[in-house]
Amino acid sequence: MAEMALENGITHAETAGSLHHWMSQKYLSHGTANNMRIYGDLFFVFDRNCLITFYQVSNMFKRTIAKIRAAKRATAQLSK
Repeated sequence: MAEMALENGITHAETAGSLHHWMSQKYLSHGTANNMRIYGDLFFVFDRNCLITFYQVSNMFKRTIAKIRAAKRATAQLSK
């Protein structure tokens, strides 16, 4: 699942507002981290391609995440 998250997950750059801030806080608590993704309802923190840890995403962000996923799917459909 971590590999799928790294390849297909929502990046920090694709987020905004409180979700972006929450991701930053979690990310910065890991000194060696250099990559992060949201995949499903989990937030993954990586050092290069190596998983450091993961967190459950708060329910308050699920609607925002669903909107980002929908936008990514729409973009993918347009590029086909």
